[in-house]
Amino acid sequence: MVITTLGVFGPDVIGRIRFALMVLLKTYEAPLIERAEFFFIIFYIFVAFQPVATMYFCCRFTTERFLSVQSPVWVTLGLFPFILLVLLLPQNFETAIDFSSKLSMMGFAFLILIPLFLWLVAVVRGIGGDKEDA
Repeated sequence: MVITTLGVFGPDVIGRIRFALMVLLKTYEAPLIERAEFFFIIFYIFVAFQPVATMYFCCRFTTERFLSVQSPVWVTLGLFPFILLVLLLPQNFETAIDFSSKLSMMGFAFLILIPLFLWLVAVVRGIGGDKEDA
């Protein structure tokens, strides 16, 4: 796709446009499909919002279990303004990309550190599984 976009527009134009694939889809003409970029946007929404929805569910579920709350509605309503505030922090696209990369690195660190911490706690407390249980 990169070679096709580079061949259609050239390196100068690609350096100035942000989403070259969307512009390439706008140049595509099909008899039944008026706007081909519509399908790309639908695909992007499914791909982009699936991880966000999964992370929101995991955050809600963890908070619900940690605070021993029986109703997930109150946890969801309590977390929503906080998450919305965090999402409104970036002011433009470049800062949003930078913020997203920092947030993903922080999430990756938690993905490594929390299981490592829990494993160390289990080792210190002497909680271990038998090989037959694995």
